[in-house]
Amino acid sequence: MAGVVVKTGKNVTRLKESDHVALWGTPPGVGRPREQGGYAQYFAGHERSFVPYPKDFPLEQAALTEIFTCLTAAIFKAGEVVGKRVAVSGLGPAGLIAVQALKARGADQVIAFDIAPERLELARSLGADTVMIPGSDEWFELTPRERNVDIAIDCIGVAESVNKLMQVTRDHLIIFGVAHGPITFGTDAWRKGLKLEANGPRPEKGAYYARHMLTSGQVRVDKFISARLPLEEYATGVQLLIEKKAIKVAFDPWA
Repeated sequence: MAGVVVKTGKNVTRLKESDHVALWGTPPGVGRPREQGGYAQYFAGHERSFVPYPKDFPLEQAALTEIFTCLTAAIFKAGEVVGKRVAVSGLGPAGLIAVQALKARGADQVIAFDIAPERLELARSLGADTVMIPGSDEWFELTPRERNVDIAIDCIGVAESVNKLMQVTRDHLIIFGVAHGPITFGTDAWRKGLKLEANGPRPEKGAYYARHMLTSGQVRVDKFISARLPLEEYATGVQLLIEKKAIKVAFDPWA
């Protein structure tokens, strides 16, 4: 969610009227707003819940600050990636952001997995070195060494995806989002010293990292905002997502 500040409380010092801002989350020690959600023309929240943006930066792109901030927990946990082989599984908005951010952080090889060919090609255009459908003929043609990666971020949460990544990840696997289904941490993972970790809470500093990456052009989200609709056409946008005809839909409550 992103918008323009129209009113501030008497104790607000970080923001002023007419500032362009994006919501990133709820900082520690701050209560959640009573009314949640961005599907409205107005939203009130604590000043620390927002990160300011330059006025010439598109608000529809700034609106992805929240998901990017969530993802920074995994990116920061991945640690040093310079010279390493890194995998990203699941090429929705989070996965496509992860591909770009990891490449920008110096990963030697970024390998992107998805079952949708068009998303694989999009990931390639955004910097992925290798794109692949898991279990495809191309996958089985690789040697075991070529299949292995040092670090992986799973952006699906489905147990099958996580379990397959554990087989090919040497050091560290981070699950972004909520895992679904039984995940089996077997003896093979234990023997090689694999670290399996949840994404965890979004960090406040991640919001400013996200802003830097977006405004500097190191992460491009305009490439996968597939549709722009007025809020009255919310059901249409959801249907586009269900049918996988869109990756991200931007809703404009003022259109």
